[in-house]
Amino acid sequence: MDYDESYSDDTIVYAEVVRYVVDGNTYYITSDVSSSFPKMLGEKMKVLYDKSNPSNAIIESNNLWLIALPIMSIISIGVGVFGIIKFFKQKQ
Repeated sequence: MDYDESYSDDTIVYAEVVRYVVDGNTYYITSDVSSSFPKMLGEKMKVLYDKSNPSNAIIESNNLWLIALPIMSIISIGVGVFGIIKFFKQKQ
């Protein structure tokens, strides 16, 4: 694994570039997700590819935070709204 470095709002961000070999042919794929905190160089990543067209591939993602962040946000908003409602009911 390597990185493709770019800039976003004056911050350097990195997208993983993964090399994979199918039937002796080497292919490269760049992640669609960039981060200012890249994974470690050389880290193994799982690539899912079309057996009939190995250049058609995606990087399998374990980014659970992409799911957890919206859920935690909704929970936090719900708790905040509940707290405000309870506060105003107690004042009455």
